[in-house]
Amino acid sequence: MKLATVLILLVLELVPFLAVPLLAGSVDSGPGVPLEELMELSGINRMLDQIPGHFDMQIEQRKAGLSPEQLRSFRAAVGRAYSPDRLKSAAVARLSRSVDRENVAATIDFLRSPLALKMTRLEIAASTAEAAQRMQEYGIEMEQAPPPPERLALIDRLEQAARSTETGLRLFSTIVMTLERGMAVALPEGSRLSPAQLQSQVHALAAQMRPVIHQSVMVNLLFAYREASDVELDEYVRFHEGRTGQRLVEVMNESMLEAITSGAQSLADEMARGLSEAETEPGSSQ
Repeated sequence: MKLATVLILLVLELVPFLAVPLLAGSVDSGPGVPLEELMELSGINRMLDQIPGHFDMQIEQRKAGLSPEQLRSFRAAVGRAYSPDRLKSAAVARLSRSVDRENVAATIDFLRSPLALKMTRLEIAASTAEAAQRMQEYGIEMEQAPPPPERLALIDRLEQAARSTETGLRLFSTIVMTLERGMAVALPEGSRLSPAQLQSQVHALAAQMRPVIHQSVMVNLLFAYREASDVELDEYVRFHEGRTGQRLVEVMNESMLEAITSGAQSLADEMARGLSEAETEPGSSQ
């Protein structure tokens, strides 16, 4: 299960980037403003475009122990499962089931404001694979020179309003569950965990990972909005805390969860087929 372990570590690395709040992709556009346009305007498309780059970077860092053939197969499988087109299709499908016309006008107005445009630009810049190394350095710098309490309080409010840690934990738990359940078909029946056993193990793992994910999310948020003033950040937080913002957070989180989970399911199915085929090859051993 070396590949499964690597993939779970990749997901853990990706969670903080996925938990950064994005504004408008969760709103049905109404006549004349298609969902695709909102996804592009809000930066969601570019966020999804960057996911393969994150995976590729993490695979390169964790390739020790994988044979050249395993590495090639794994890269190809991840590329197919998490292709941007596939992720966008899954996100649009989820968004199309979440029509909320009541908040459309207020959302569009805010999305087109200078503040929203600036925050979207910062979010996109912080979500790139290239920014990951800089964010790690930023986290180390923070230990030596922590941000002012007022800044930390604003980021804490944003984290709570955007439900970033909870979203990260749901992403982590759901993807781990999907991978383990999908690849269990390659195991002897007597070696498979029951649904209750698997859920209990994943729940325990998520509880252990909560402080890790929370700290990663907080560092990511501080890093992402470091060029925003306290006044700008306060206005941004208040939008997320309001009725329109909370509806956006709810549907956006569900859409991102569905998109990423669909990729995990596809990858688990492909890896399970590969394991099953390896088991049936003459002279094969695990």
